[in-house]
Amino acid sequence: MNLTVLKCSQTLLLTVLCVVCLGYAASVRADQGIYIHPQGGIVDYTNGSGYETDELYGFGVGYRFSGPLALEADYLTGDTRLKSAPSNGFDVDLWSIRALYYFGESDTFRPFATIGVGEQDIDLPGQGAQGQTNAGLGLRWKLLQNLDLRTAINFFDGENTEGLMRTVNLGLQYRFGKSPKSADMPPADTDADGVIDSQDLCLGSPKGAVVDVRGCQVRLDEDNDGIEDAFDQCLGTTDRARSIDSQGCYIQQMVTMVEDMEVIFYFDFDSYATKPLHQTKARQIATFLQGGENHSIELVGHTDSRGSSAYNQKLSLNRAEAVKMILLRETTVPADRISTSNQGESDPAVANDSGLSRSKNRRVTATVRTTRQVLR
Repeated sequence: MNLTVLKCSQTLLLTVLCVVCLGYAASVRADQGIYIHPQGGIVDYTNGSGYETDELYGFGVGYRFSGPLALEADYLTGDTRLKSAPSNGFDVDLWSIRALYYFGESDTFRPFATIGVGEQDIDLPGQGAQGQTNAGLGLRWKLLQNLDLRTAINFFDGENTEGLMRTVNLGLQYRFGKSPKSADMPPADTDADGVIDSQDLCLGSPKGAVVDVRGCQVRLDEDNDGIEDAFDQCLGTTDRARSIDSQGCYIQQMVTMVEDMEVIFYFDFDSYATKPLHQTKARQIATFLQGGENHSIELVGHTDSRGSSAYNQKLSLNRAEAVKMILLRETTVPADRISTSNQGESDPAVANDSGLSRSKNRRVTATVRTTRQVLR
């Protein structure tokens, strides 16, 4: 094989291996970290080399990524002899960098395949260093925490036919750092009711159902609407006057509701003359009555304590009638639905002990009622 072509192929292969390894950095984390690999191996040379089978010893260092790939470099050294001259030994050095791909892993066994490039140096005149590619299969067997027994067989293809053919390696692999703890599998609970299957006497409980310690459904109906809480989509339907559907929700229907409001009209001393503010309050009443029916307004006139009782009775009635006239103009309530009455000074809102308190007693109280059809 042409030397230049081989070296270019090796460089390209190494680059591709590095990129592939880095590309797995986001994979599932398993056995990740830096490791060392002391080892020994039996070396078998090609038939045409004339070298005897012998032993090599060495050391490797690598990094396992967070997926199935690892990248490592190792060095083996030793000596061998020519079959034709067994008394004369010479040095053998082997450098390699390779990628490892793990497959079918378990907690105890981790098989892997390898591919890589390197260089072999056989210390004979005319030999020198030559590039090589290699591939192989291996297995790690867990011995202790972070410590594995490791074996592999590697096959080599060099620049000429007189060199390494294969090695069988045996050694140890130690990974630095803490081992990730495997998460304990939680006990099975197939119906997700909070009771594990081994203790569940009623497997298949409906989703969301309340169960007892045996896993059997407790039929609760806290709002007493006839729908079990496990199937009740509207917990809290406690109004028994309303109809409930099959999901435990109120059935909407038109109902007649009575609504009311109270408005107070204040007057000046010894006067039943209306003010602009009274018209504003009358318009507020008109707005409130919109959309309703069967309107009614009750007007009650009052005075402070000054003046005679008979005078105050008449004054309070005049105030109520004055407010009625405003309401007839500003609302659609007919006259026969607006009642007036007078209390004079007999029903003060506050004690008549100051000018301010007496001003709060000079008033007409309007109680406004209407009925509406509402969906509920």
